[in-house]
Amino acid sequence: MQNQNQSTVRLVGLLFMIGLFWPVNSYAQSLIISGKVIDAENHEPLAYATVGIEGEAYGTITNLAGEFDLHVPSKYQSKELSVSTLGYQDFKIDIETATKQNILLVLLKPGHTILDEVMISKDLSAANLLRIAIARIEINYPMSPIEMDGFYRDIKKVDDEYVGLIEAAVKVYDKNYQKPRNATKLRERVSLVEVRRTIDYDYKLEKYFNQYNMLEDLLLENLVKYRTFNNEAEFFASLERKIVPGYNNKPIDMVFIEQPGYSLKVYIDENYAIRKIVFKWGNGQDPVYSYRKSRKLENRVMYLEKQIEFQEFEGKLFLKYIAASYVNNWTNRKTSETEIITRRDQTLLVNKVNYKNPRWIPNSEKMKRYGLQFQHSSYNKEFWDHYNVIKDMPLNGKVLFDLEKLAGLEDQFKSFE
Repeated sequence: MQNQNQSTVRLVGLLFMIGLFWPVNSYAQSLIISGKVIDAENHEPLAYATVGIEGEAYGTITNLAGEFDLHVPSKYQSKELSVSTLGYQDFKIDIETATKQNILLVLLKPGHTILDEVMISKDLSAANLLRIAIARIEINYPMSPIEMDGFYRDIKKVDDEYVGLIEAAVKVYDKNYQKPRNATKLRERVSLVEVRRTIDYDYKLEKYFNQYNMLEDLLLENLVKYRTFNNEAEFFASLERKIVPGYNNKPIDMVFIEQPGYSLKVYIDENYAIRKIVFKWGNGQDPVYSYRKSRKLENRVMYLEKQIEFQEFEGKLFLKYIAASYVNNWTNRKTSETEIITRRDQTLLVNKVNYKNPRWIPNSEKMKRYGLQFQHSSYNKEFWDHYNVIKDMPLNGKVLFDLEKLAGLEDQFKSFE
């Protein structure tokens, strides 16, 4: 099976939050906090900011417009809401106070680098700093089983039109962060709790989208867990290092490569732990790599962007989110003409982590390797109305207009009841 997550791309695999779904009969007992997170100085929205319950591995992240909705179970009403993101000071507010506001406006103050507080040796090269961080993965990340509740979203675009959406609530059983024997074989066990999707786009377009399990591929992009870093000497020789504002005004090391059409940033904290990775490759004009899709078609990956972030809880780092975007040109192998341009945007948000009594996922519940669009169950609106998802932005404007050409999203979801 060929796919666009080739080993060469896993140079920096990357695009979440953090522990169990509450029972159906508790839906009415939860509150919802809606808000927007922006930069306090320039008022720009802050995407992928962590919004959670202080002291709990439970929460969500902001969308690309900095917006969020968080369902808060009644047992957390006396706690604080915490908002944080790399490069900014944390924000906290009593949940009781936050629920009284129609839209909670969170202004995060940018952090400032204080070089005297840097704890990692300044004598380390960027290459050695990254090597140490990789060597310490089994110290900084969980080495006992955990169970994660997650939300997955996949949006497809053909030329200038959005043609498909699929979303899934999942449970993920992760044994540990031990180095895997096979970096291409998924170690996590996943079960699908609920799936909803739009009506299939025209069948003739399916050849441009892989029909295997793209959620599985996205999980494999966790290069920290699967150790899929580039091992070539040239890669390490190209790395640079500098100190930047980290979490809650603490400095953090950024190991990076910045070249035309190629950007990599790896953020490493004082414990030599990798907290975040941002990777961009391609200029949109020249393919970063290509492969033969069929006798007639060649798949040329023109641009890819990946992001992964971890959240600290009780001394260990847990997956927060993974996001990935691909732009592909599909070229006729005989004429060399581009037939169609596709884009796929994927995000996996971890909104809760259970590390005390994780449940093993048996084979009878395990997610299949083929596409999620073939594994969907009937639409459960009540469940989705109370589940923490990434707020529906990008589902507005043109995206929503294109997807609702056949019917409204709710009607399309209900068509699978």
